[in-house]
Amino acid sequence: MLNLPYFDTDVEVENLLKLPINEIFCQLGEAVFRLHEELVLCSMSGARIVATGGGVVELEYNRDFLKQDVNKVVFLCPEWETVF
Repeated sequence: MLNLPYFDTDVEVENLLKLPINEIFCQLGEAVFRLHEELVLCSMSGARIVATGGGVVELEYNRDFLKQDVNKVVFLCPEWETVF
């Protein structure tokens, strides 16, 4: 057990905007979601586990943030059958 705090960027964006993800996309659009996802991701500092969705790497700034030496990234790529 790593004994570190855990955060999910999707949950944090939902809390920030007071809407579920599907409503954020429908009502505000993907660009608004991605902006807030970036803000949430980059506000994370210190030792912690952060879960992100696959789209987080679409923005270069997020990729650069994740590549910083202080960050360790684990990319999970399960078989489709495993997920569903």
